[in-house]
Amino acid sequence: MTRNSFPLADTPEDLILEHGFELLHRDGIRSFTVENLAQDLGMSKKTIYKFFPSKQRLLEKMFEFASGRVVWHFQRVMEQEPTAIHQINRILGLLSSTASKISIQRLGDVKIRYPQIWKRMEKFRLNRRDDFLTIFKLGQEQGLIRQELDVALSSTIFMHIINSTFQPEFFMQNNLSPAQAFKAFREIFLRGMLTDAGIKILEELT
Repeated sequence: MTRNSFPLADTPEDLILEHGFELLHRDGIRSFTVENLAQDLGMSKKTIYKFFPSKQRLLEKMFEFASGRVVWHFQRVMEQEPTAIHQINRILGLLSSTASKISIQRLGDVKIRYPQIWKRMEKFRLNRRDDFLTIFKLGQEQGLIRQELDVALSSTIFMHIINSTFQPEFFMQNNLSPAQAFKAFREIFLRGMLTDAGIKILEELT
């Protein structure tokens, strides 16, 4: 397990969640068992259940862990990148890369088998609206996003489109990959928001 870009405290709970999510990512939710996780970590199932009293609770906490990692990356991008366009481009690239590493079928399994966890994931995505609102406001201040746009409304629409579109059945029914969808989404939605200066930066990044 490497943590070159995402620091975590070395508590037993953190180690379980970190490795558990890696195992889930690798094998899918159908094959994920507490027994396999315990064997990988060299600990007993009893130890895992001491911190997480059920498999359901463990899975919920694992997705909370993954969500925290996404928030951390969002914050890093917003601190490091110089313009709103750079920030949006890098965040969409990060989301696309992450989504492309997970089987669409396995995502569908999560939605079917654990609907409450899936609802939490959807709520988490919608909550990123405030992050994009901050970025859009910065874009207006930098003269890269059109001044006449209501960025509060735009950020709300932005996240609802992502949330409703990026569903397992959408990709399977349309034979699309997440990378293709994110690229099209960026071109269709983002270009309509930008000034000429913003479009110039976007084209340089493409």
